[in-house]
Amino acid sequence: MDNQNSEIVKLVQFPAMFGLPNASPYCMKVETFMRIAGIPYEIIEEVNPSKGPKGKLPYIIHKGKEIADSTFILEYLSAEFNVDLDSHLSIQEKAVAHSFQRLFEESLIWVMAYNRMTDNWHVIESAWFGFLPPVLKMFLPSMLKQQFKSKLMAQGIGRHSRNEIYHYGMKDLRAIVDQLGAKPFLMGDRVSLVDTTAYAFVSSLLINEFTSPLDELSKTAENLRAYRDRMQNLYFPELNYSRRDDLASV
Repeated sequence: MDNQNSEIVKLVQFPAMFGLPNASPYCMKVETFMRIAGIPYEIIEEVNPSKGPKGKLPYIIHKGKEIADSTFILEYLSAEFNVDLDSHLSIQEKAVAHSFQRLFEESLIWVMAYNRMTDNWHVIESAWFGFLPPVLKMFLPSMLKQQFKSKLMAQGIGRHSRNEIYHYGMKDLRAIVDQLGAKPFLMGDRVSLVDTTAYAFVSSLLINEFTSPLDELSKTAENLRAYRDRMQNLYFPELNYSRRDDLASV
C-alpha cells in the first residue's frame, strides 16, 4: 500500500453514539476502512444529512472534492491510496463477499430501520433529539419518524407484518452467522473489504440499548460477539466493549 498522498481525508459523519464509532453502519464502514488501510483522516461531526452532496451521510472531502455514498467513497479511497483489501480473494470469493455486502446494505438494513423506528423509537428519540429545544421537540421527531415510515413503505418492507419483517431479518442473520462460522473474518483468515461492512452492521446489531426479536440469535451467537471484539481490538482499540458490554451512550 502506497500512502504517499499525505493530505488528510475529512470524514463528515454523524456524532458517535451508543459506544460505537458511529451509530450509522455506513459511516462506521468508511471509518473502519480507513483504519484498516492506514489512511490519515479527521472527523467532522454533522447532525443534518441534508448538508451532504447527496442529502445523506457520510461523505468525504479530499483534494477539494466531495465524495458521497459509502461504496463510492471506498472505491475512491482504494484508488487514491492504492489499497486492495480483496487481493487475496479468488473470483468466486469476491462474488460471495459482494453478495454479503448487498445482504447487509440492501436487505438487513431495512429490518434494522424498522426495528429502530418501531420497537426502539423511545431510544432513538432520546438519543437523537434529547438535545433539541422544546419547540423543535414538539414536531421534528414525529416528522422524521413519519418520513422513515414512508421510506419503509416505498421500499416494500413496511408493507409486511411485524412477524414477516423479522422473519426476513432472521434469515439474513442466520446466513451471516453461518458464513462467519469459526473463521476470524467473514471470508477467512484475512480481513477483506466486506469486513468493513460486516463489522459496522454486527456492532450495530449488538447495541444493548436496542431490543429486537433478532436478539435471540444476534446477542447470543458467540461467533458474532467474538468477531465484533476481534475487529474492535484490531482497529478501534480505544473502545472497550470486549470487556464492557453495557455500551452506554456517549
